Amino acid sequence: MRPLSRSAPSPHHPPVVERERLRRTWGALATATAVVVGVVGAGGAAASEVREVTYEVAGTFYQVFVDTHPDDVELDHDHDAHQDVLVPMLEVDGQMYDLPEALVDTDMVSGEGVVVSVQSHGDLTPDEALAAATDPTGPEAQLVEVAPALEDAPLGAGDGEGTLLAAPAGRTLTILPVHFGSPDAATNASLTNLAESTRQYWSEQSAGQLAMTTDVRNWKTITDPGSCNTTSIWNQALTAHGLTGSRPSTHHIAVYFPVRADCGGWAGMASVGGTTIWINGSQARDVLAHEFGHNLGLGHANTRTCTSNGARVPLSGACTAKEYADHADVMGIGMSMASGNLNTALADHLGMATVTRIAGTTSSQTVTVDLHPMASVSQMRAVAVTVPLGTVYVEFRPNAGRDVRRPAWAGVQVRLRSTAKGYPESFLLDMQAPATNAFSAPNLPAGGVWRIPGSSLALRVESIGQRARVVVGPADSDAVARYVTRVYLDLFERQPDPSGLATWTDALRAGTPRVAVANAVTGSEEYRSRLITASYKAFLGRSPDPSGLQHWLGHMRAGMTIQEMEAGFLASPEYYLGSGSNDRRWVTRLYGHVLDRAPGASEVTFWRQQLAGGMSRHAVSLGFLLSTEYLTTVVDGHYRHLLGRSIDPTGRRDWVSQIQRGVRVEAIIGGIISSDEYYARR
Repeated sequence: MRPLSRSAPSPHHPPVVERERLRRTWGALATATAVVVGVVGAGGAAASEVREVTYEVAGTFYQVFVDTHPDDVELDHDHDAHQDVLVPMLEVDGQMYDLPEALVDTDMVSGEGVVVSVQSHGDLTPDEALAAATDPTGPEAQLVEVAPALEDAPLGAGDGEGTLLAAPAGRTLTILPVHFGSPDAATNASLTNLAESTRQYWSEQSAGQLAMTTDVRNWKTITDPGSCNTTSIWNQALTAHGLTGSRPSTHHIAVYFPVRADCGGWAGMASVGGTTIWINGSQARDVLAHEFGHNLGLGHANTRTCTSNGARVPLSGACTAKEYADHADVMGIGMSMASGNLNTALADHLGMATVTRIAGTTSSQTVTVDLHPMASVSQMRAVAVTVPLGTVYVEFRPNAGRDVRRPAWAGVQVRLRSTAKGYPESFLLDMQAPATNAFSAPNLPAGGVWRIPGSSLALRVESIGQRARVVVGPADSDAVARYVTRVYLDLFERQPDPSGLATWTDALRAGTPRVAVANAVTGSEEYRSRLITASYKAFLGRSPDPSGLQHWLGHMRAGMTIQEMEAGFLASPEYYLGSGSNDRRWVTRLYGHVLDRAPGASEVTFWRQQLAGGMSRHAVSLGFLLSTEYLTTVVDGHYRHLLGRSIDPTGRRDWVSQIQRGVRVEAIIGGIISSDEYYARR
């Protein structure tokens, strides 16, 4: 940079360039350029007594993410989420400078060309003035304005839908290790492994589209800045490694330095859509791969908790985001285990995902799509539906390969992508709200249906296997009230009260999946009270007294299944007394009450021997209640009641085995009443 005076032109002092002309000549200012726009001195003073000068410097504005250490955030979704920290910086000729947030326009986009006005004493060169203005410990100078340059100035990577912006020759990732007196345990070999694993990860995620070479330098010593001064560390590192000056937009540099406690615990920093990365002593691939994602123009993978009329729903206009909380994703919280696959909402922004696109407000056709697992990056991986809040992405993430970070989340997942901040962010939605604790199981299970808010469409998961088949088609909003009414009539034997009808119809219309509503209804105290009462009458021949009912409701809230409760009835002194307090008569009575048949002599003998050998009456009773013979009749009864037909072989196999593995009967009933077959009944 060099100052330009207002005096007559000379070989060393060309004429002043006004602001508008400066903006029109962005190409000539892509490297650092300075223009004198004002000179102040005492009246009549000689030219050598110039007091103040203002330089205009062309550079690139970047937002820089400051990211937490791996595993620093607990995986319980109810933790106080780490909020994103974005630091504004200016890049000029490869050097980085801090920018005061007060001078940064909220409309500025990371990667945008800017012109910075620097005011200083006239005896400072433009380089010295810029350094002084961005370092409070330097000579007196200040930044007075940051203004956008040309509208068509160069932008960072990922500036539009489906653009990876990788040069044909590929990208370069260079790691520059620096220390302040002594290095840490990192070696050239370990950092090379870190760089190579990051290269392999992004090559895999892009199906080879993102070609990259790596270069790891040896340790260099730099001056300790005395604090976590990241711009000083960056600029010194480039100088120490001989990489000063501008570089191609495809040359990414990661400055690695031993952990500094005064950095406040962050693991990595990276410019959004730029080429700058800082690593604070972490050799976790999850950190470097995450920061490289920021360089490609990506924001974070978050979650979004939404409500409608006080109830949690998957998506609405009233939502709270949690930064980093999408634990399955590489752009979520850093973890020490394998980096998760990049979700399709963000991958699609980079042109790295094959998706089926549907216009949520205009589509009238039903579309069936077989979603391949996330690891199948070249295959059809998502359905994308445009809605007023952004774009909804439906994808299939099984508990396999890279996607084992949150096993309970495995299955069909839904994310919303937003670019409201100028870069793309993704938000995992809780598809089983409000039936479960927030994000304990946010997947949409087979048979689940979700009315997509802000659209005329509904999403249904038809089946899940090696692939997930999903169907997206027009939603029938008039059928919602009929459905809720039928559920009340079938489960409660009454019409829904106005409050209940409004609560569940509003939830369904706001996008809550039917399976979530069904599970909430079957898990209610009213329905469980009916189950408890029916068990009392079936096995004890009477209704429960109020205290007994509350006793068992409390146990069921704590996790007790209906079979465990009924086993308590059958093993109770009351029931044993009714059997003559005799083991043979008690076993014979179990066959009649539970299995609705008389036992064979060998069957009675077998159970009497088990009792004589020390097996408790409770354990024997539970064996009867969890037998395939008994459970088949139980589930068949629910089929006849709710679907008007007998159980089919598939239902018999699936539902019975689920109960035997510990799934609650309430969930089985919820699955039946959330099915398309039940929903379609009139």
